[in-house]
Amino acid sequence: MIKASSTVQTGNIGELAVGYQFTKLNWHVAHNPSGEVGTDVFLQPRTATGIDSGALIVGQVKNGDSWFDHPEFDSDGKLVGWWFRDPDSEHLKYWLEYSVPVILFFHDESTEKSYWVHVTQDSVKSTGKGAKILVPLDSTVDKHHIGDILEIATKGRINSQWEGTAWGSAEILSTDRYRYAMLTPRLVAPHPNSPVTKLEPHEAIALLIKMRLRHLTPRTAVDGPAKSTKDPAPDLAECRSSTTWGWRFYAAAHDILGGDANIGALEKLVKDAKAPSERAAAAVLACALSVEDGNPQGGLDVVDGALTHSDYSDVDRAWLLLHRGRCLAELGDLANARLCAVDVQKIRNVAVDDPTAMAITGSGIDLIFRLNPWSTDSKEVIGVEEVIKGRDTLASWWSRQEVADGLEIQFTDQFQVWVGNSEGPELDPTSLRLRSAALLSGIAADHSSWRRSHTLLAQYTLMNDSSAEEIAKSLAALRHAGEHKLIEDTVRHLLRVGPAIAVRAAAGVVRLERGTRTSLHADLQMISSASDVLETDWADTHARWILASLNDTGDLATRLQPTFSLEHALLKVLSNLVSVISAPVLREVIEHIKESPQQGDIGSSYDWASVVENVPISEWTSDDRTAVAVRSKDGPALKEAFDRILAKHDPAHRETIRKRIEEGNLSALSAFGDVRDLDDDIAKGVIEKLSSATVQRISDLKSGSFAMGVKDFASDLVTLNVWYPQLASWDSISDLLTTELPFVSDLQGVLARIAILGKKIPPEVVDVIAGPLHDLMVALPSEGPSFSDEDVRGSAAAALAAVRPDAISDEELWDLMRGNVYQRAAAVEVVSGKKSANRYDVLVAMSRDMDPWVRAVIARQIAREKPVGGDINRANLLRRLLANEGTLVARMVASTINSSPPDEGTDKVVGMLRGNFSAGVRRAIAAYDAKRNPE
Repeated sequence: MIKASSTVQTGNIGELAVGYQFTKLNWHVAHNPSGEVGTDVFLQPRTATGIDSGALIVGQVKNGDSWFDHPEFDSDGKLVGWWFRDPDSEHLKYWLEYSVPVILFFHDESTEKSYWVHVTQDSVKSTGKGAKILVPLDSTVDKHHIGDILEIATKGRINSQWEGTAWGSAEILSTDRYRYAMLTPRLVAPHPNSPVTKLEPHEAIALLIKMRLRHLTPRTAVDGPAKSTKDPAPDLAECRSSTTWGWRFYAAAHDILGGDANIGALEKLVKDAKAPSERAAAAVLACALSVEDGNPQGGLDVVDGALTHSDYSDVDRAWLLLHRGRCLAELGDLANARLCAVDVQKIRNVAVDDPTAMAITGSGIDLIFRLNPWSTDSKEVIGVEEVIKGRDTLASWWSRQEVADGLEIQFTDQFQVWVGNSEGPELDPTSLRLRSAALLSGIAADHSSWRRSHTLLAQYTLMNDSSAEEIAKSLAALRHAGEHKLIEDTVRHLLRVGPAIAVRAAAGVVRLERGTRTSLHADLQMISSASDVLETDWADTHARWILASLNDTGDLATRLQPTFSLEHALLKVLSNLVSVISAPVLREVIEHIKESPQQGDIGSSYDWASVVENVPISEWTSDDRTAVAVRSKDGPALKEAFDRILAKHDPAHRETIRKRIEEGNLSALSAFGDVRDLDDDIAKGVIEKLSSATVQRISDLKSGSFAMGVKDFASDLVTLNVWYPQLASWDSISDLLTTELPFVSDLQGVLARIAILGKKIPPEVVDVIAGPLHDLMVALPSEGPSFSDEDVRGSAAAALAAVRPDAISDEELWDLMRGNVYQRAAAVEVVSGKKSANRYDVLVAMSRDMDPWVRAVIARQIAREKPVGGDINRANLLRRLLANEGTLVARMVASTINSSPPDEGTDKVVGMLRGNFSAGVRRAIAAYDAKRNPE
């Protein structure tokens, strides 16, 4: 009998134990045959679905207690690992020179744990003649560290070099073709200058994603002879009924991207697909387009349905998972969205030569970072450097190139227009390039890039004389991309210049309850900015949703984790809606205000005050006033708003406000109401305090004290001076107008008040202020350092036109006419104020001004002078100005109605306004009708 070697037996146990641990982790283990020198096992990584990664690691296993005889401790006496000592460096040198990575394992039979270290130059330490390497205590063979071992296996790979690849030259397996066509179409689509006699479905898809529509349009006889005997462009009708799944997929995608079809056909193709790669491609496109349309729930449903199958390649599965994560993030399930994005990272090391896989993992890194950029969880910390590296992929570069090419084309086209060559191509190449960029980033689930490219496309469409329908779609695109500031600016502009009907259409499809993490802020801004043109039913729906959300903002905040103040945004919208909603819903708003907690916070008090101030005072009942009168802990802004309501109907309360004013509380002036009701003694005291406050403000500004948010006492002083001329104090106003100030914004309120009340300012005061107003009108804006770039020349001209229009010479008037929009508007005031015989001829010429504000000021001037109906030319000019597709001109004219007596001339103005869908205009007409026909 022969006795077995205990050393060999111990070694076998260690090798088998380590092999078993890796087998449980789904790796393939191959033991080195007898005769091996220095290595024990070959380890080959496999994916979760069993696909071999093509990578390899060699392992050397050491088993037995003796290998743990050389521990290492830290400064606190805590064990950190064990040293492997190699007296003559023979083993470590051999492992370092091995052609594949080598890992040294220490196996502990007593605990059934295996510890490991990657043998590298950095980890090996010299001991003089020999060498040693530390096997760390915290490096164990288990699911928590398998990713680190996988990275070692794949890190040394040579990635495929795609830079410089010719168009459509990539040799791509059939199982990957649709993914490549949709994520890296450059590698699939034929070169634009290459003759093509036949297209395969995946090539047509690549051309479509690239938006090369010219190459996808069949030639007709009028196009002239084809370059080849066979026209390669597919016939859509044939594709729709084709027995080949790929052609039906192409037709469905073309119908959606090139027309108005919905994604239903794509959802059907997901179910009809036979190959897993086809199913994944159709599901991804349907999901990406659903998110693009503001419907992430629909996209999630499609992807979840596709993920019930388990036959995908690892990259296709990761592609679907990434889109699932994107949809979950938009719907507010951030934890599961993050898990999807983390799971996607597994393919980073097993598909390094696949540019689509790199695109997917790069988008996943961005998603992890966006969801929690400051996470302290060590497993998910993604730094900015990692995000930049992870997103720097060929697919993202090619996507950005589409944007760059599109903007370059736009720049070139604009230059051609500038030099007088305005003829452009039949298909807009800039629009197509930007659309392609949006598609590529959306299909890659690269949400950050998608938002940028989608926004650029919307902006480009808005600037290019688009139809009302296209403008409404572009506004929707800006909402879906979360561009709340662009929504605010764009809607304001469209309501000024038109078409306002596009704003109404765009706002009419907003469903606040469907707002996503990206879109909610922009959705709210859309309703807020468009409130004046909303239909009452929709305004009611939005107001009720906001009231319900205000009752419990926690649920919405927890779900979507908004990066803005949710309560502030909701109240901003509600403030604008109260002027549009129906009487029953307005009653609900008032009840909500009465029952809401008292708002001691200054910001909340201000936000709630803006809502209260927009509710007509006539709507507050006696019970309402009783309820708000006992609220003592609200902030100053909300208290003032309630004071105005109480003072209107309660003489006793108004008397308390009068006493506060008498005691020197200047803030109480706004709540008092008509200041003409003040006693002379009180008015005198108020004027003295306002004058003193104005002098102090001038002193502060001259000394460099730039406190912001200071109340505009000077404007109030102008008002009191006008209504109490015998008590007036104009010296501080004169000083303010003649002092060189660092903030011209301090003059804007005073100038505007003078422009409004100028006709009532005494001549002797006009003699004093006319000169300073003239100097401000002609002075060049300061070029020195300033926190504001405001230009008061137009405001000063309007004020001067109100008090002494003849002080403005014809040359100065011409300068105003060539100035900025506010100077040109002031020129209208000057022309009207001069009362010259040809002033209407001048106004007719000025009515061609490109800016609607100037045209609105002209319309207001014409409407102010009665009777409009008696002068056919004036009436025609007013009618032409009101034909503007915006609402600004109509709102400006409507502002003159209630200051005019009910007569035939005003009736004609009102008749021109009827039918306008501005809520402000409709309210003005209703108030005039009530005055014209009292019950």
